[in-house]
Amino acid sequence: MTGRRKTQLMGFLFMLLSYSGVNAETHWFDVRSSLENAIDAIPGDVNVSYDEIVGHVEAGSLAKDSVIKVYCLSGGRAAKAVSALEQAGYTNVENVGSIESARSLRKTSAGE
Repeated sequence: MTGRRKTQLMGFLFMLLSYSGVNAETHWFDVRSSLENAIDAIPGDVNVSYDEIVGHVEAGSLAKDSVIKVYCLSGGRAAKAVSALEQAGYTNVENVGSIESARSLRKTSAGE
């Protein structure tokens, strides 16, 4: 599959997830590799490489003020993704650090 075709497909899948109510208010992105994601993932989150995230978000037609939370293994790649999204004009982007931090935030916000 070509890079452009993959971006289009991921954008379409992202839109389906957004409209189906999965993480409707907050859009979660796992910017680890597909191998890391295959080993350990949070169901419903979009896995995309940190250096391709802007294309995927734009293909999904997210508003520039959408709530976007990004994580990776330790926060380094997520920081790069956040920087790229901010440079593309997204204003409500957060690096939550690691996948474990992302899990913790969800437990806290769900009242567990």
